Amino acid sequence: MTMNPPPPSGRILLGLDVDGTLLDPSLLDPVGVDAPEVEAVAAAVEAGIEIVLVTGRQSHSAAAFARALGLEHGWLSCSFGAVTVRLDPGLPDGYEVTRAVTFDPRPVIAALAECPDVAIAIEEPGRGYLVDRRWPDGELVEPQIPLDGREVASTPSLMARSESMPLGDLATAADTTGLSCAAFRLRDASWINVTPTGHSKETGLEALASSLGIPRENVVAIGDDHSDVPMIRWAGWGVAMGQSPTEVKRAADEVADGVVDHGAVPIIERLIAGVGEGGQGPRG
Repeated sequence: MTMNPPPPSGRILLGLDVDGTLLDPSLLDPVGVDAPEVEAVAAAVEAGIEIVLVTGRQSHSAAAFARALGLEHGWLSCSFGAVTVRLDPGLPDGYEVTRAVTFDPRPVIAALAECPDVAIAIEEPGRGYLVDRRWPDGELVEPQIPLDGREVASTPSLMARSESMPLGDLATAADTTGLSCAAFRLRDASWINVTPTGHSKETGLEALASSLGIPRENVVAIGDDHSDVPMIRWAGWGVAMGQSPTEVKRAADEVADGVVDHGAVPIIERLIAGVGEGGQGPRG
């Protein structure tokens, strides 16, 4: 489904999800981005479009992907909006965390301990995920580190999955009172993403757009998963990838081809063409 949004004037911010949008997660290569996406993003940067990667990944994994994509400068919104990163090749690691919001995961962990088949992954920034059991290959991009009874008092995000519990039961059992909790079905399992109150991919993208002086109507967001729905709805033009679940497609203004067919590339190319024509909107 291709439509014609009103072409905005001024700078464009393009918010791009990573896994499932720029990268096929079935390949199990966390930085194995293909040439069409690399070339399209390079052309967008050359055209003056502000690129922001908006991802659930942690900062180090997101920065590694940005390097593989050819991005050396700019901004990343990581950990489902809880962490903001500035890219700069002059820094020791090529990036710095400029903002990180955390919460105490212990009440959630204690509540989920009563559920026998629930797997928990607690973000440990810069290292990976602390896990109480091994997660299936391909479901966590970052390294899995055994929790081994360690007490974790602060984290930007926590994920949990269950193959037997209904989605509502898992979300209720987690006792996420006072926190943001996204619940959805993925790969035949119930999942929850828990983040600090009021933080999501939408809020991460919105904050960066505001700091860069780019209005909402000049923001384009492309994603494929349930966690992308808030930013797809918020953006001036929201795009769902072709393999997205129905809920994600319904939230979007446009549905692109799937990630295996490089569906984000034509959207980026239309944005570039709009810049060249003097307007700055995706055109069908």
